[in-house]
Amino acid sequence: MSKKLTPTQRDFVTEAFYRKRNGESYISIAESFGIDRRTLFGYRNCEEGQQIEKELRQNLISQSFESIMETVIDKARLGSFQHAKLFMQVTGKLKNEEVNVKQEMNVTKETTPELLAQIDELLKQ
Repeated sequence: MSKKLTPTQRDFVTEAFYRKRNGESYISIAESFGIDRRTLFGYRNCEEGQQIEKELRQNLISQSFESIMETVIDKARLGSFQHAKLFMQVTGKLKNEEVNVKQEMNVTKETTPELLAQIDELLKQ
């Protein structure tokens, strides 16, 4: 059973997570906290530290999804067919199979001169 982190140690794990995402090294992060990098690694690697990082990652994913969907909706409203299609697929209102349905008709084999004459008459009107 791993020991519990103190509130300060939990804060270190949280701040280190965000600072690492911004490109800072764990060594410089640990030095700014006044601890060794191995100590910071110990905080991050314990069960509670891993849980904190997992929750932070999930929050970022959730926020990113919302931001992406806002962009998709805005583009769809401006008339982008591809964005509208993506929105419909994500919300479950459109299945991938429905989009790819293609029907072909062989005009030369299935038409008669009478049918072509009727079409010509309709087009003249």
